Amino acid sequence: MAGMAGMVVLGIVGCLTAGLLYGLSWLWEGSSFVWGHVGKHVRDRHRRAALHHA
Repeated sequence: MAGMAGMVVLGIVGCLTAGLLYGLSWLWEGSSFVWGHVGKHVRDRHRRAALHHA
């Protein structure tokens, strides 16, 4: 019985760990996409401002 319970616990922990890693990688991908988009927007605005002042 103890072995069975250990397998179940390991399975649950494995699922949680996999889910957490998947969630973190998904968040990382999403945030890098968002920050890349924001950074591009900011750079374009700076470039436009610089051209306007030149």
